[in-house]
Amino acid sequence: PSLWVISTLDGTLLGSFALGHLETSPTVSLDARTIWVGNTAGQLYAVDTTTLALKWSGPVSLGAAVKGFVLEDGAVPGRLYFSTADGQVWCLQDPGPGAPPNPASPVWKRAVAGASTPLVLDKVYVGSSDGRLHQLDPATGVDEKQFVLGDGTATVGDPSTEDGTQVFAGTTAGTLYKVPLPLP
Repeated sequence: PSLWVISTLDGTLLGSFALGHLETSPTVSLDARTIWVGNTAGQLYAVDTTTLALKWSGPVSLGAAVKGFVLEDGAVPGRLYFSTADGQVWCLQDPGPGAPPNPASPVWKRAVAGASTPLVLDKVYVGSSDGRLHQLDPATGVDEKQFVLGDGTATVGDPSTEDGTQVFAGTTAGTLYKVPLPLP
């Protein structure tokens, strides 16, 4: 098993799943009924937290590993955002129990060179190996704006925020940037 469910009350093992090699952080849905996790073979799984069983009949085969973790949209339950190691930023809709989402027809998918784990606010923000912070429309995936960090030669890492009015992002040059929102 590669995913373990352990009681926080007494440490007992509640369940486990053989999902392959996991390097992403499991993400709990906003309603706490689902856990999403991706393996290094590019498969995304959903676990039902009430039954401790796989929620979908099989994994979503993405073609590349999920980077970081999956984020759920606070405004659209089950709307998932994540990046994969092949430089794609994805938006999938969790269809609920049964068949998994079809990766051939996502809500949208956008190529962003060396895409980082996205940050979902009113827009989707993602760092890139092109030295830029990209702003994507959460409904369409359109790459609306890019903001160059430093001289644009360093890879931009995972963006974060404190209050949604700015984004913090570090680069492989060892510099941390604070960028106001909306992107200039």
